[in-house]
Amino acid sequence: MAQSVALVEITARARAVLDQYIWEARNHRHWGSDGSRLESPGEPLKYWVAEVFACSPGAPIVQAVCGGLSEECEALPIFSTTIHYSIRPAGVKSALNRWCDIQEGMRHSSRFFNDEARQLLSWLFDDLGQYAESAEADHVVQTLKPDDCPAIYRARRSPAEKVERIRDNPDTELGSPPKEVSGEGRMNPAGIPAFYGAFDRQTCIAELRPLPQDSFISGRFQLIRAVRVLDFERFEGANLGPIPSLFDPEYFKHLDRQGFLRKIHEEIRIPVDEEEKRNYLITQAVAEYLALKCSPRFDGVIFRSAQRAEGRNIVLFSHAAAKPTSSTVRFATGYRVSGAKAGDPLSIEYVAGSMILHTIDKDNVGTMDEVLKETESSNAIPEA
Repeated sequence: MAQSVALVEITARARAVLDQYIWEARNHRHWGSDGSRLESPGEPLKYWVAEVFACSPGAPIVQAVCGGLSEECEALPIFSTTIHYSIRPAGVKSALNRWCDIQEGMRHSSRFFNDEARQLLSWLFDDLGQYAESAEADHVVQTLKPDDCPAIYRARRSPAEKVERIRDNPDTELGSPPKEVSGEGRMNPAGIPAFYGAFDRQTCIAELRPLPQDSFISGRFQLIRAVRVLDFERFEGANLGPIPSLFDPEYFKHLDRQGFLRKIHEEIRIPVDEEEKRNYLITQAVAEYLALKCSPRFDGVIFRSAQRAEGRNIVLFSHAAAKPTSSTVRFATGYRVSGAKAGDPLSIEYVAGSMILHTIDKDNVGTMDEVLKETESSNAIPEA
């Protein structure tokens, strides 16, 4: 009798937890040559019960509790062993829910002094200090130095009329754009330039989403000072501490944080169409937080390419990639104030003799490559 009472109490506790945090997964219809079929995301009930007790789905306690959960009980939720379940978005206000609210506020009410955005990003990145900095490629926080950093490449679309201009000024034309003409990117707003590169030429071109017979010019760049970068792919999969019990509310915060990190990495990787650039707000906020609010600050991020499976990209933030320029403020009265050039030392430079003109073949499966030479006046360091 005592054992039966204990099982009832255990089942009731599990029911309360599961009812708060999971719900029936929605079916998604997929069409195939054999007609339509329904595919259900989520996991079976035994998976979630096993999570509650931190044991195997085949454990006796899981089977017993699943049986109790599936029994009809007046005024209590019924769970089925034949239905799949997923995390209930409303179980806790998820980071993505919070970000949607914050994003709305940043667009329409408080962009520059948004405490909610700062608090959310602080929660996301507050333990970066636990990761030791290293030059090794498998570390979350990496210090890339001129003498051991792999080659970095950057490419630009180059129709015939632009080839000579790029050839004459490769450091300017292939490097970060001046702030006056800097457009919006996934990690920078307009007017705050950033350097977008990759660790191989093929990935550079793939990121530009080439069409048959398009032409591109790529060049190699080399660090001239050490930079501190966050590897988002490593951070997304890093150990964020011991996983709490499902009975512990921290369990869902743990999952929520991992899910939000995956979402940010996905947003950084995937290009946004011109009319959808408003969706850059989350990644631009992340870049600004890493560059300005972390101590020590980050100079950039590394992330996986969405266009080439084995490719890896790097973004260097404005303070590390843009040349310092003088500032001028013009007032409505016509009064003008100019300031001296200010900023951090440039961290990266073009390597002379490294330009290649790539022409995509008509089948879009390869390129015809031609080495280009720049003029003698170009400001570049010689290729090693």
